[in-house]
Amino acid sequence: ASYIYVLAATMVTSLRKNRKKRGHVSAGHGRVGKHRCHPGGRGNAGGQHHQRILFDRFHPGYFGKVGMRNYNKNKHDVRAYAPVVNVDSIWALLTPEQRSEATSKKDVAPVIDVTKKVCFVGFVCWIFVAAVTWWPFILALWRLFTGI
Repeated sequence: ASYIYVLAATMVTSLRKNRKKRGHVSAGHGRVGKHRCHPGGRGNAGGQHHQRILFDRFHPGYFGKVGMRNYNKNKHDVRAYAPVVNVDSIWALLTPEQRSEATSKKDVAPVIDVTKKVCFVGFVCWIFVAAVTWWPFILALWRLFTGI
């Protein structure tokens, strides 16, 4: 029979530093300052009061209101659904047959209509970042952002 041995990841209690502090009054935390449970409050307490410097330095803009309110917002609404894709990744989305057909013809640029194709459904916003490819193509789309 094969046995599975599980090694404990915790240290032995007798070797912990706290064992030496048993019987001593403040256990190394000092008599004046006292080791209390939640001295600054629980969680994000005091963000506008005693921890304001921390929030202003590391989380600017955490408090306050920005933008217009949208009541009953639905993240899955068709009008709000607009994922962004870089144009340079369009060749990776084509099938190998489509890619070989597009690269074989030198004088004709293929028209890639992303609004009609099933494999591109949902890609609404396209970002043109840099040189796309060696092969020219025409991209029919809804929105194109440049200079981002």
